[in-house]
Amino acid sequence: MFRRGARITAVGLVAATLASSNAFAEEADLQWYASLSALYDMPSDSAARLDHSRATVAGDIRLSDEVAFALALGVETERGLRVELEVASRSTDIKGASGVRLDGAPVPGGVTLAGDLKTWTLMANLRHAFGEGSFRPYVGVGLGFARHDGEATLDVTSPLGTISGTDSGDDDVIAYQVMVGVEGDIGENMMVFAGFRHLRSGDLEIESFTADYATTSIDVGIRMSF
Repeated sequence: MFRRGARITAVGLVAATLASSNAFAEEADLQWYASLSALYDMPSDSAARLDHSRATVAGDIRLSDEVAFALALGVETERGLRVELEVASRSTDIKGASGVRLDGAPVPGGVTLAGDLKTWTLMANLRHAFGEGSFRPYVGVGLGFARHDGEATLDVTSPLGTISGTDSGDDDVIAYQVMVGVEGDIGENMMVFAGFRHLRSGDLEIESFTADYATTSIDVGIRMSF
């Protein structure tokens, strides 16, 4: 039910953003643009839980820093307000776990956790640039959905014996992001920008595995008007 709701919400955001862009374009002489961003993605440790048949295993998952990419299409007003649709692709490896607990008690034995997580996001963003100089600060917010596709393998050595599990699959959840940075013109219809963004999604659920997801990124890109 929640996955279906996330998809319906995403379709609504796409339709609303396109309708807003077309309405703006009809009322004024506005500029369409496309942008490409390279992101250095730094995911936060993820609080996770595995509901095994013999016990509940919980702890913090460490995720690797990776390079990601985002592509956006939007429209800009004369005052620097932008409405855009953005698609981004992220991928990270599971590096291990810390603070592992078995039914709430610390695990005295060894813990092995491995896997990966791929995340696609579709976001409706609103950005605003301030000032009229060659370099201008900007802020932005975005709302949309994330599709997480992952696999995790866990082995825990405990007084109950070895508890093992492998879960894989995907989940669609609501996501939001905030952005801040600076941009500068490098040509009549071209500019570059650099900044930071923070993205967070609802908890992802893959089989018996549940985890939260948040990441902070260094954002560098180029925007071309047409």
